[in-house]
Amino acid sequence: MPSAGTDEFDPGVIHQRWVKLYKRWGMPKELVVPRPNFSRQFIVSRKNLEEPRVPIYVHPKLALPMFNDLFPAMWGHWSLTPGSGTANNYGLSGWLFVEAALEATFRKTDQYQLEEIAKINGWKGQTEADYLIFGEYCKATYGCYPDLETWVRLLGSSCNGRVIFASFYSSGHPRVDYGLPPSHVHPYLGGRFAEMPSGG
Repeated sequence: MPSAGTDEFDPGVIHQRWVKLYKRWGMPKELVVPRPNFSRQFIVSRKNLEEPRVPIYVHPKLALPMFNDLFPAMWGHWSLTPGSGTANNYGLSGWLFVEAALEATFRKTDQYQLEEIAKINGWKGQTEADYLIFGEYCKATYGCYPDLETWVRLLGSSCNGRVIFASFYSSGHPRVDYGLPPSHVHPYLGGRFAEMPSGG
């Protein structure tokens, strides 16, 4: 959390926080965190949404197998192993605004409904890399991982042609699967999106 007296909506403060997080996590030095391309006003506007959003930074060169080396709790997870079959459905990296909620948003929806929500709002479903970075951000900020009691579809990643769904164990080890049909609905299954920020 920002220290007392700092402006949590200041893009400069957010930048320095993410620089420190990348250093703490042991990211390779070439994975540099650039200065944010959004204003304080934009940050405040996302904070005040019905589903508040927070900024995260996902470096474009951050590949899934790297998480095995960076985060001991994730070591050996099948989806982070080269050749696992997990793939991104599109590129989604850089500065992103994601739902701040610690448990799944948009529950009781199927895959088609989530895709429609994304289309209407101009969002994209998170990739697995986005989600894992958000998980580590939550641990550093709130002291716990997200979705300990719920699951989320990640429209940005798939395995064997099916969208993956994920959550976390309290240890930080991810839970990832892809066996659900697109029409499956459950009270504890939702989705997570990302919004590309504007400079306004």
